[in-house]
Amino acid sequence: MTDLTREEFRAAVADAVNGLLNVYREVDAMLREFGTALASDEPRFKMLGKKLVPTASSRNPDARYLRAYHAAVFTPSDASEEDEEDEEDDEEGEEEDDGVTQKTKNVLTIETGSGILLARAAIHDRSTTGFEPNLVVAALTRCRVAPDVPSGTLLKVSRSRLRKIVRAMDAFRWFSGKSVNTLDTRVPVQIVGPHKNKHMLFFDVPKEPERHPLFNVTPDTIQAIAHRVRESWSASISGGAP
Repeated sequence: MTDLTREEFRAAVADAVNGLLNVYREVDAMLREFGTALASDEPRFKMLGKKLVPTASSRNPDARYLRAYHAAVFTPSDASEEDEEDEEDDEEGEEEDDGVTQKTKNVLTIETGSGILLARAAIHDRSTTGFEPNLVVAALTRCRVAPDVPSGTLLKVSRSRLRKIVRAMDAFRWFSGKSVNTLDTRVPVQIVGPHKNKHMLFFDVPKEPERHPLFNVTPDTIQAIAHRVRESWSASISGGAP
């Protein structure tokens, strides 16, 4: 099986597993620190739901043992949030550590006209040669849907569909020559209340997402990113240049 001795093999496996778990712990701590920084000054943000990780499926079997990313979604602190059973969620369920797939029960809400901040720490990408773990932070503003609804309308967004927004950002390309860059999330949402029609979710991306190698991210970097995000957010809300 290997040219290593039994003791060398045991040590190599233990080092590999411990190293990966340490990376996960450090990434989680970084996202919590970013959340604390975003909540420390105006405009303040809070995490929407919980940390997001990829779910295991036939398309992504690696997620059973390897979390390719950890991500978090933040909203202005006055954004709404609900906890109730999501009977409309036809997406794949979350896979728990015991391997049992369960339906997610969180239904989150977001107002049209508002926005979110997305922070995604990419840890592994088997499709990219020489991939370097990185942190991407993006401000997504002017939430809206098609067909259109009035600004301030509450939309139901399931936890699994937040992952779709993460995947949509992976494929997104920002163009500096455009006055407005639009993210088509391909996420179907519903209006809160006795409505059954599905609407497709869109955001503006007023500024190119920041990308930082994880190796270079320090507490000072996190504070600086949070400061720039708040400045950009305030400018986009007031109608100024982001």
